[in-house]
Amino acid sequence: MTEENQIKERGPGPLMMSVYIILFLIIGAVLSITIYKKYFAYPAAKVTVINVFHAQTVRYISRELEKCSLGDATAMKGLLNCSKYNAETVMAAILKTSLDKNPYKTTYNAVRSSSTNINDDDVGYVSLGSSGSNIIIKSCNKTPCKKEENRKQSTVSIN
Repeated sequence: MTEENQIKERGPGPLMMSVYIILFLIIGAVLSITIYKKYFAYPAAKVTVINVFHAQTVRYISRELEKCSLGDATAMKGLLNCSKYNAETVMAAILKTSLDKNPYKTTYNAVRSSSTNINDDDVGYVSLGSSGSNIIIKSCNKTPCKKEENRKQSTVSIN
């Protein structure tokens, strides 16, 4: 038997087996990280992002209206006239200044004009509505949106 035939019969040597094992471990690690991010890390991050967007929207409205009460002529990057404003004009100014993206539907802005947050289509949005002289801020941070613990609601008075 020639030396070449002996090598073929023995199979791959220890070096090739080491390479196979390393490749297997690398592929396994990549798959594990991808699956972890998709099912565990990112959903929790999206919930946090929506909660932050909700809180930021409430603070932003309050701060900008405070500027008006302190005598500034305009607020919200000059889009709100402090001498005459109402819930609708405040909402319109917010919608023009807010550029945050919905983490669940990244082609859409997170802040929108809507009065609902109980449908699963509302997930990831901070919805602005008005009732008299109040702005109602609603959000749903994860599905199902029908569950109350997945929703938030805040009210900012315009007066």
